[in-house]
Amino acid sequence: MEGPPRWYEEKDEQFFERRAWSIANRLTWLRNQGCEFKFDFDSVIAQLRVEAPKWKPEFAQRAAESLEGRSGLVRTETEHSGLEGIPVDAILTTALELSGQRGEHFVEYAPFAGLSAAQPVRAFAALRLEAKYGRFPEWAWRAFLNPDRRKDDPDRFTAYLAERITRYTPEALSGILRPICDWIQKSAKVLATRYPELFRWLISAATAALALQSDESATSIVRGKKEPDWTMEAINSPTGDIAEALFDDPVKNDLLAGQRLPKVWSVMVESLLALPGDLRRHAIVIFSHQLSWFHAVDPLWTQENLLSILEGESDDDRQALWAGFLWGGMFKVKSSSLASSRISYGWPLRSVWKREATPPP
Repeated sequence: MEGPPRWYEEKDEQFFERRAWSIANRLTWLRNQGCEFKFDFDSVIAQLRVEAPKWKPEFAQRAAESLEGRSGLVRTETEHSGLEGIPVDAILTTALELSGQRGEHFVEYAPFAGLSAAQPVRAFAALRLEAKYGRFPEWAWRAFLNPDRRKDDPDRFTAYLAERITRYTPEALSGILRPICDWIQKSAKVLATRYPELFRWLISAATAALALQSDESATSIVRGKKEPDWTMEAINSPTGDIAEALFDDPVKNDLLAGQRLPKVWSVMVESLLALPGDLRRHAIVIFSHQLSWFHAVDPLWTQENLLSILEGESDDDRQALWAGFLWGGMFKVKSSSLASSRISYGWPLRSVWKREATPPP
């Protein structure tokens, strides 16, 4: 009846709901096992549901599950019938309640992931409604924007998602940057080719949100006391995702040697290079990996924005540039006459390299 203690810095509304939920679960479980109470059980549960209105008696089935450690492969179950026929404003709350492990061991239930794959319009409607009230649950955005669930989206739906994302403030996007930037990188070819203006708005929105990030949130690689591996950090960072996305923009394709970079494209590159701290270094890695291409197309811009790093005050910036340059880039010129040739560049298979402990030789 007393319930769990308050977590550190937990807000009143969240604590009271969690506490009521916990008490209701345990009381219901005890009654289901045959316990009799001296108080009016129904009256107490009714009072608890005032603070936890989304609670349901069936949730009490997990109240006494063992917390003992186990090992084994975890299977993800995306069955989402529990989200059918309920109001849109209840989808995320119900999905969260039905998520996690329950009953069968080593089965992770992710009903919102299933809904995101089967009914993306309805799933996104739930996210939009939460966003209307300033709520951006990262777990839900991550499930919705998962590349496997969005890879077959029609181009128009991809554009619709991009347009909606550009409406959110940098502060709102900063909490969901990792799934957002990963999705942008995977969708860049469609957006940049068919909706170039929208693509640039999206890059601008993501870059503004990146500027609010701290170095600690800039990559998924845990550095500890080790020297930074700038290459691996860059390709596992939101900044790296956005920098890579720029290379899918056809506006910079088939440029002549010395032709200079299109201003509309170089502005986006410069905005990433203007980010603070490690975010800037992650961008440096990605762009210096194509240093020969940059220099062939626009030597003056390359000197001012990339090569000048070698003469700058930051040793970390220099290390990041060398890490990208020595990353095994593959560059070629299509003609023996550099002055009249079109420049192409090669890119390693990112899917193979991503999150490797050490890069292949």
